[in-house]
Amino acid sequence: MKRKNLKLLVCCSLTALSLCAFVPSRAFAQAHIPVQEKITYENALEQKVQEVLVNILGPNQARVSVEAVVEKPVEPPPEPKAPFKWAGISQEPTAVAQQLLPGFYSATQENHERKSSSDSTLFLPFLIKRINVNIVLDRNITSSQAGNIGEVVAGILNLDTKRGDIVTIVRAPFIPAWKTMLSNPDFAAMLTRYGLISLIVVVSMIILAAAVFRLAGSMSSMAQVQQAHQIEMSFSGKSGGDTPALEGPSGEERVVVEKAGGEKTGGEEFVVGGEGMGDEVVFNVKLKHVPLLKFMLEREEPANIAIIVNHLPPDTRRALMSVFDRQLSSKIMLNMATVRFVEPEIVAEIKDELERKLNSAMGGVPKVIEFMAELGFKAKKDMIKIFEAQEPALASEIRAMVLLDEDLARLAEKDLSVLISALTLPEWSDIIPALSGDFKDRIKAQLPERSWQIIEQNLKFSAPSAEKMDAGIEKMVAAAEKLIKEGRITRPSAVSNLLASEPG
Repeated sequence: MKRKNLKLLVCCSLTALSLCAFVPSRAFAQAHIPVQEKITYENALEQKVQEVLVNILGPNQARVSVEAVVEKPVEPPPEPKAPFKWAGISQEPTAVAQQLLPGFYSATQENHERKSSSDSTLFLPFLIKRINVNIVLDRNITSSQAGNIGEVVAGILNLDTKRGDIVTIVRAPFIPAWKTMLSNPDFAAMLTRYGLISLIVVVSMIILAAAVFRLAGSMSSMAQVQQAHQIEMSFSGKSGGDTPALEGPSGEERVVVEKAGGEKTGGEEFVVGGEGMGDEVVFNVKLKHVPLLKFMLEREEPANIAIIVNHLPPDTRRALMSVFDRQLSSKIMLNMATVRFVEPEIVAEIKDELERKLNSAMGGVPKVIEFMAELGFKAKKDMIKIFEAQEPALASEIRAMVLLDEDLARLAEKDLSVLISALTLPEWSDIIPALSGDFKDRIKAQLPERSWQIIEQNLKFSAPSAEKMDAGIEKMVAAAEKLIKEGRITRPSAVSNLLASEPG
């Protein structure tokens, strides 16, 4: 009895030891799965899904993580060792016998072929039990879009819910794209490199521009030093000769003007533009002479006009400067600010000549312009047409000083906008029918659509008469002249022989 118990105990111990040996071997087989192949497989799935989501949602909108639960496959049992070829030999040949030596045959060819076919079978390094896909979407992706994304991912990876495959979608706010790019060291380095290059280019351009400006200023100064200052009176019909510019003290300029006989005047010199000279010599020019004086001087150089303006009475000076356009006035003021030296005899000669011409002048283009300003618009155009037929040169000079609606048609878009705002819609309703097609289209393009509809409605129910249209054109031209004097718009150049080419 004791012997039986001892045998039973020994058998149980051996069984327990065999089980303990089998369980660690099974756990070792499960734990030692090829990890590198598993990671490569998961990365391939992640890249596949990420590319599709980028094409659907755009960059920086989704992140994908794939986890594959795998297990090591059951390895097939090892095949029994092949028998020794000399076993089972016989001297009787069969249909599939292999002749080992002359007269000795073996029947193992079939078994050899079966073994070769079984050796070509391959086994995966692991078996996939299930796949867990985790997708993190940006918060701005809607729930419906998130559901569609889950279906798309399940279709791409051929997930099987029966097997336990899961697609988990979570929405969270993503950081801005620019922060993501800045966090990339390669992109930050590229941005820094090109930023420094751009800064160097900008600084180089600034230095080059400063050098060009300084060069231009130097060339202008050299031209001013070499320029001959001349004082001529265009109303006398003769042009004065070139007068040399001399250097005064401290780099200041002085002007020496030749007399009619060709001799250079001598004597003391005095400063043009100085306050003392303005108090000593004053030209006797009255306010009524301002239009004629403007006509006489507007073709002169600003430096020469500055000498005369500096010696005018204050009220006449203000009136004359107000009738000049802003650009010419600014040039005159700049020349008045420049210190120059002119001999007293020259100023006295200019004073006598100017007063004699102004007191003896009769008529002139300013008188014609003053007279034409009192005419109506149609009469003014007819008068210019007659002038062009009889005296083309005089008509061209007069036409250059008369502003007509044809001139306003060539205003710049900005100036035209200022002119449109200077008149009311009822006034434009009287003007529009008298304008040319191109001018009318430009005004229509500048006006709001609602304003143009009001004008069309006014024209539909109450068409203006010819007198109203002429009065409207006169208002438009008067408003344009006022804006030109104020310097708000630029005076357009007159059309040469425009009216003469019109059909009779």
